[in-house]
Amino acid sequence: MVMRLWKPALYHGWGKKKVFFEGWYYKLVSADLNQRWAVIPGVFHHPDPAQAHSFIQVLDGMGSQVLYHRYPFESFKASRSAFVVEIEGNYFHSKGISLDLSGQGQAIQGELSFSGQVPWPVKLLSPGVMGPYRFAPFMQTYHGILSLDHEIQGSLLINGSRIDFSGGRGYMEKDWGSTFPRAYIWMQSNHFSHNAVSLTAS
Repeated sequence: MVMRLWKPALYHGWGKKKVFFEGWYYKLVSADLNQRWAVIPGVFHHPDPAQAHSFIQVLDGMGSQVLYHRYPFESFKASRSAFVVEIEGNYFHSKGISLDLSGQGQAIQGELSFSGQVPWPVKLLSPGVMGPYRFAPFMQTYHGILSLDHEIQGSLLINGSRIDFSGGRGYMEKDWGSTFPRAYIWMQSNHFSHNAVSLTAS
């Protein structure tokens, strides 16, 4: 458990009995900027089994649509030693995603791979973007930036239309904790006139 302090990408929910959530955020933007999506796999722990569940949230940035695909809690599987997450045959890791999901009028299949990831530096006394606050046991939410910028290869079949993300740019982060803030401001972009520039604020 202690070693996960310096490995923010890993699943932190082992042994949690109280209310706890954890989610990984994948931003996907095509090379022509005409497709902007976000996929958020995650899990919600709760003492009430009826409320505990896993999920995959999909955000269409151009169509202003958000869909929440809910699955049984037991559908969530994670590696103890590496960042590898599976939910109902959908796979998520640091080098890409593999999707096969349908429901609520949405169907997405395909695989994307990432290269050239730029993670936030993890240091002994500053294990991630939160700095020394990462050591504080009272924080409501913990935050990690897994890749400030990387290149995407591959395509997704979304509702019957094939979308090519090859040459596009991506971003990865995650949140975990007891509750998500009721109000917050967040922004991120890695699309500027010069490559390898990323801006994030929260």
